[in-house]
Amino acid sequence: MYKTILISLISSLFIGCSSTNALKYFKANELEANSIQHTKKADLIVNKNHEAIIWSTYLNNINNNQFNLEKETFIVSVYFTDTKKQDFRKNGYKLLLNDRDADSIKEIDKETSIYKPLLKNNPWAKYYLVDFEKIKRVYDLNLEFTNSTNSTGMKFKK
Repeated sequence: MYKTILISLISSLFIGCSSTNALKYFKANELEANSIQHTKKADLIVNKNHEAIIWSTYLNNINNNQFNLEKETFIVSVYFTDTKKQDFRKNGYKLLLNDRDADSIKEIDKETSIYKPLLKNNPWAKYYLVDFEKIKRVYDLNLEFTNSTNSTGMKFKK
């Protein structure tokens, strides 16, 4: 009985003194860690082939005072696999948030942007800062990448 109690106390001591931060062993700052938690990936598949790869980060949940966010704001990365044009608007696609069109879409310069620490998903993709009208009383956000025949989506918690 004493051995069981001793083993329990020793194991509790080791568990209690261990690190609780998973990022301790990686070279990531707090901004990058928070952005990873709020990043989703979607594949647009047409006729069993990958047409595009889309990564999106919901900036409003990162809670960093560095960004002035008065709207629902996303960083969206789009990479088309079989086309020379990488601009999704020129390829006939658009972004919808809960069936609403974007208020503004601005291409992000990967080298000089304040969002540079968040742009690590795909070096060949184009990155966009996408703003949508603030949605009230809704806690599930559905970001949809769509054209007239194909679509894919990502769900975010507000």
